[in-house]
Amino acid sequence: MMADALLAVGRMDASDPAEVGQVCQRISLLMDLCTAHTLRKRRLLHAAIEARAPGTSDLAARGCRHQAREFAGLRAMAQTLRGSPQSLRTAAAARLYRGLALLVAENFQRMHLEESAYNVVLWSNYSDEELAGLHGELMASVALDEAYALHWLLPCMNPAERLFLLSRMEAGARGDAFENTLSVARARLAPGEWRKLACGLGLIDETGGGVPRKGAWDDAGVMPIRDARVLEALRAIHQHPARAWTVASLARLCHLSRTAFTMRFRRQTLLPPMTYLANWRVELAARMLREERLSLDEVAERVGYSSGAILARAYKRILGAAPRIHLIGSGGGQPGGS
Repeated sequence: MMADALLAVGRMDASDPAEVGQVCQRISLLMDLCTAHTLRKRRLLHAAIEARAPGTSDLAARGCRHQAREFAGLRAMAQTLRGSPQSLRTAAAARLYRGLALLVAENFQRMHLEESAYNVVLWSNYSDEELAGLHGELMASVALDEAYALHWLLPCMNPAERLFLLSRMEAGARGDAFENTLSVARARLAPGEWRKLACGLGLIDETGGGVPRKGAWDDAGVMPIRDARVLEALRAIHQHPARAWTVASLARLCHLSRTAFTMRFRRQTLLPPMTYLANWRVELAARMLREERLSLDEVAERVGYSSGAILARAYKRILGAAPRIHLIGSGGGQPGGS
C-alpha cells in the first residue's frame, strides 16, 4: 500500500493541479490510516507483550513514537505541495517522494523486526487461543471509516492471506465490518480471486452450484440460483441497474406477489431485494470510478441514483468509505468528489 502510494507520487504530473490534489489527498489519507494502525498496535499488541514480558515492548513503543512523527511530517509535506505555486511544485514533489521512500524502506525493516523478535515474545507467552483472541480484537477495532485501506490491501494479498483475514473478521468484527469487507473484495478482486475467496469462506460451494450463504456472485456477476423466478429478477437487476426498480415491479416481472417474491428472494440471496439492488449499484459504481474517467454525478446516473451526493451516501453506508477512494486511485473525477 505504501509502495503503491510511492509510485503514485513518482508518476504524478506536478504541473497538473488536479492530479497533485488527488495524490496529496491520497497521501494524507494514507498517513491517517498509518497513524490509526500504529495506535491500535500500541493499545493492543504492545500492551499484550508488556503484560507477559515487562520491558520487552520499550523498543516497539519508541518505534511507534518515531513513526508518528514521520506520519505527521509526510502529511505536512503533502499539504505544502498542494499549496505550492507551480514554480515550486516540482521541488516539493521531489521532497515528498524522498520522504515517502524513506518511510517505505524503514517500514520494511520494522515489519521484519515485528514479525521476528516481537512475534517470538507473543508466541512464547500466549497460547494459540489467546493469540487468536488478540487478532480478533485487533480486527474488531478497525473503524468502518478506515475501510478504504482494504481497497489497496486486498488485491495485494495472496489467496491464503485474504482468506485468513476475512475468516478472522467474520469471527470478530463488529457491526457490518465483515459484510462491508466482502463488498470491497467483490469490487476489487479479479473474478477468479473472488471465487477462491468465496469458496474458502463457504459463501458458495466448491462446484459453484449451491445456494450461497451470504450473497456471493459467480464469475458472470450473478449468483448461482436455483429458483428460476428469482434468477429472472437478478438478471434484470444486473442488466438494468439504473431502472427505478421496486419490490412491486420486480415481483410483477417474476409473476409473484410482493410477499412471495420477497420471501423467495431472501431465501436464495439472504438479502432483501432492495438491499441487493443497492449493493449491486454501489459495486458497479466502484468499478466505474476505478476504471473510467467519469464524475460522480455521471456514475450516479448510470447506476440509478439521481445525484452524486445520494450515491456517495449509499457508497459510504455499504462500502464504509467515501467514493473519493476510487476517484483518487483512478485519476477520474474531481478530488474529494464525495
